[in-house]
Amino acid sequence: MPKNIELVDFLDSLQNSNDFAIIECNTFGKFCSTGFIPNDPQITSQWYLDAINIFDAWSITTGSSLVKFAVIDAGPDWRHSDIGYGSDGYANVDSNLAWGYLRDSNNVTTFWEHDTRILGQIAAKTNNAIGISGITGGNGSSPGVTIIPINVGSSSTSTNNSILDSAIFYAVDNGSKIIQLSFKIPPPPYTSIASYDSITSAIDAAIKYAV
Repeated sequence: MPKNIELVDFLDSLQNSNDFAIIECNTFGKFCSTGFIPNDPQITSQWYLDAINIFDAWSITTGSSLVKFAVIDAGPDWRHSDIGYGSDGYANVDSNLAWGYLRDSNNVTTFWEHDTRILGQIAAKTNNAIGISGITGGNGSSPGVTIIPINVGSSSTSTNNSILDSAIFYAVDNGSKIIQLSFKIPPPPYTSIASYDSITSAIDAAIKYAV
């Protein structure tokens, strides 16, 4: 092969010369693994992990604490031993950045299960021999994604839509790269369905800001 020429350019020149029927470059592969299989006892109940091919993805990464992930919901019990501080001494939640708009404090914990379940699916500690495996839950004593819980509701069936735009702004301004929203926003009783778009302009603006 001549000097001072890229391999791809050289192969292209040979192919374009019409002197060869086939031009190929030898490469070296690697044996495929069976994927990372955590030791969490309830993983067999998590049918969705197979559906998203997470075991192959875990062979590449199990999540990074450098990535901030905002969960806007009714407020989780982030102190759960499989999410927050347990006997292993680390948490996948940043309790200092957590914010509850109903209390105007970083105390976001409620008695409702919805947010805790969502939080667990995302960031339950993976491979810690407790509970379930979070999709980005780390590996044993290695933390996964950093969760910022944001409370915008008083229950699992009630969100305060007037503060949702503020919650999105808060998530972005505190470094979130991903925002989880798992609820619907109905129009108020006095608004016709035809004008539904007009009542979400503040939320639309917040989403555009996030993008």
